[in-house]
Amino acid sequence: NSKKKVWQIMDYIYNSSLNAQRKTTPRPIYFVSQYNLLFYDEVPGTPLSVLISRNDATAVKKSLISAGQWLARLHQLEIKKDLKKAFYPETKGYKILFTKIKRYLPELKKDLMEIKKLEFTDKIWETEKTLIHADFYPGNIIINKNNFLVIDFDKTGGGPSLMDIATLYGCLEFPDTAWKLQFSQKERNEFQEIFLQSYCQAKNIDFTKTKIRLRKFLAKIFLDQLRYYFLFELQNINS
Repeated sequence: NSKKKVWQIMDYIYNSSLNAQRKTTPRPIYFVSQYNLLFYDEVPGTPLSVLISRNDATAVKKSLISAGQWLARLHQLEIKKDLKKAFYPETKGYKILFTKIKRYLPELKKDLMEIKKLEFTDKIWETEKTLIHADFYPGNIIINKNNFLVIDFDKTGGGPSLMDIATLYGCLEFPDTAWKLQFSQKERNEFQEIFLQSYCQAKNIDFTKTKIRLRKFLAKIFLDQLRYYFLFELQNINS
């Protein structure tokens, strides 16, 4: 895929009001169309996923507040007419995956949902068109002392704002094997509340209504995480 759109989005965000006071995204240096190469500044610091794995509750809370505020500002940026659609796995992708699971992992067949029940995942993508990051998980959030930065805009584009919220929120609900959570369920719930409260306050929207709307997006995130996990397991089986 061409990196030109990624370059354009990174350049737009870097020069937007989101970075007016302090730079929070990498500076795009240049794009070489002949070789489809995108160059941008290195972002030093510690990923939020590492802070989570270190069990550093204080640092995690502080980072989640910044994450909510940053995301609210991103979602309020003006939408460009030629904004590409953000990346997301469609229902047909689950259909292909489920077929493979039935073949290679038949013991899981009884646990698979009917494809028709997954069609809601495509419909929620049509609810609104906002500039979203589309991969807002802890590994793409970098903390450098008092600086908060976000990286990896390959999937960025137009989509529903709550998908970004659900991605980070869901990582605390359905942790990845890369950052096994040592926090209690109570602590994890507190992290989720801190992040969502920060976002709602910065965007001036109702917390309770947003939390209710978030549920179906969390279902989508959970399905995506299952999809990536199964693809990884199937790759191991085939290797």
